Amino acid sequence: MSKKESVFKMIRFIYKIYPSMFPLIVVCQMANAAIPFVNIIFTSQIIDALVDGGNYDRIYRYALWMIGLNAALILLYQGLQKVVNLRKYNLENSIWGEIASHALVMDYELLEKKETMEIIEKAILGMQSYGGPQALCEIMEKMIRCLVDVVYAVILLVPLFVPQVTGAEIPLPWLFNSPLGVIPILVVLAIQLVMLFVLNRRYAKIQQENFENNVSGNTKLGYLASPIMEYAQGKDIRMNRLDIPFVENFCSSNKSMFDNLFLLHRKGEKLGSVNMFTAALFSIVCYLYVGAKALYGLVTVGNVAKYVSAFTKFGTMLGDLVDLYVSLQISCEYLSYFVDFVDIENHKYDGTLPIEKRDDGEYEFEFRDVTFAYPNSEKPVLDHVSFKIRIGRKMALVGPNGAGKTTFIKLLCRLYDPTEGAIFLNGIDIRYYDYAEYIQLFSVVFQDFKLFSFSIAENVAASRDFDEARVKDCLKKAGFQKRLADFDRDIHTNLYQLENEGVEISGGEAQKIAIARALYKDAPMVILDEPTSALDPESEYEIYRSFDGLVEEKTAIYISHRMSSCRFCEQILVFDDGKIVQQGSHEELVEDTGGLYYEMWNAQAKYYQ
Repeated sequence: MSKKESVFKMIRFIYKIYPSMFPLIVVCQMANAAIPFVNIIFTSQIIDALVDGGNYDRIYRYALWMIGLNAALILLYQGLQKVVNLRKYNLENSIWGEIASHALVMDYELLEKKETMEIIEKAILGMQSYGGPQALCEIMEKMIRCLVDVVYAVILLVPLFVPQVTGAEIPLPWLFNSPLGVIPILVVLAIQLVMLFVLNRRYAKIQQENFENNVSGNTKLGYLASPIMEYAQGKDIRMNRLDIPFVENFCSSNKSMFDNLFLLHRKGEKLGSVNMFTAALFSIVCYLYVGAKALYGLVTVGNVAKYVSAFTKFGTMLGDLVDLYVSLQISCEYLSYFVDFVDIENHKYDGTLPIEKRDDGEYEFEFRDVTFAYPNSEKPVLDHVSFKIRIGRKMALVGPNGAGKTTFIKLLCRLYDPTEGAIFLNGIDIRYYDYAEYIQLFSVVFQDFKLFSFSIAENVAASRDFDEARVKDCLKKAGFQKRLADFDRDIHTNLYQLENEGVEISGGEAQKIAIARALYKDAPMVILDEPTSALDPESEYEIYRSFDGLVEEKTAIYISHRMSSCRFCEQILVFDDGKIVQQGSHEELVEDTGGLYYEMWNAQAKYYQ
């Protein structure tokens, strides 16, 4: 999307939330810009009154008007600015919410792509730089203030170039008592503005290149910083002496980023020096012009101060406008990263059919000639798999690492869609079902499940609102009751160190909480993808034995390298190299002495005798 389109999209976003935002900014900045001009006008009048002999009534009147108008304008500006600032803050929160919401509803497979992660990183860094609504509003505030200042300054300066009737002989009348006198000033001003524009554009380009170069550096720095500070990874770092390579890499990446920022700062200093020189040149020309007119009696002493101040404001504001125009272009670039991110479209078809409510509870899933390969990979993880699953059955998926077991579950849960073939629920392609309804059919504990630094209850209920009795019951069924008794705050105890009074728990304890979460969801299909890998074989066997009773009439799918789950299942699928190579009950498969299942069972049978 182009830069202009990005700005308009952000403006529409702001207008949608706060329609009065931009009118407020305009009125606020008009009041703010008027304050110095009120002082300039009344100060010049007071000086002229003093020079004319000290008409103190007139001086007091001017002073009171100046104080009153200042007070009114300041109060108006400050009141409006507070409203604007509060809205800018809320807008920033809304944008961050938009980023979080969009990331969470994005197709799961998109998150695996490096291109997507780079866009997300740019969107976040851009928001933290100049790409947020707050930055855009601030630039627009300054631009409006500058434009109003320029208009006010022009209004004050117009009388300066009106020819005056005087008896004195004026040298160079075309310059000092003619509208043509503005030409030398405009020439100097044009030179200043062109130089500012060219240099600012060059600086903006360098700044943009620096940002682009630092995207990957920031990502790497964040990756390196996380393990250094993270408690859970501290063991590996210390035991394997990874501290030295981590620190070296961290310092190297940090130095590279700071070197780039230092060079950018140096170039910014050079730009500032040029700006100061051109601004000083413009001021000198203006002072000479106004001074000459005062010398020949073309302006009063009080008006000298007024015109000099107005010229100063005029030149400064025009220079600032050029600078702000370039800043707006930079902001547009950063805004485009955010817009590129929110414009990422999901490719997964989002169905609309409701899940059929059947009185008999008969549901059937069918994998029909399903093949799947992960993005950027040609080798299929699942290769022409066909199979039917009926609700209410207990099933185990076994096989070596990389055989396709977890991928089978990801496809069933529609985290991915098949590369070839299709999956059906009651004869209808699952892509046609409403996705939010469809995923309510599954309670899944993945192998790489995550608990978060919330309370135990919030982790179990996956919500801030929960049924305390039900949470405790699920934790009890998952075997966590004894450990729960150790916590003073019971199920309200925070996990991990992010929250106050957070507690650390073992891998096995975490797995029990994850299982409790699956029970709390109470979905008709429960899937355990190696959730007990942190437990010893005997404990795992006990978990599966008790869990088999907990799921009652639900469908249960167990995935494990260990075979303890298999004895409770009516059907076992044996995966190898992306294919189902065996299927049947435990008794049937163990009799096939030449099969993979028999080999795996025999290797572990001693644990389950």
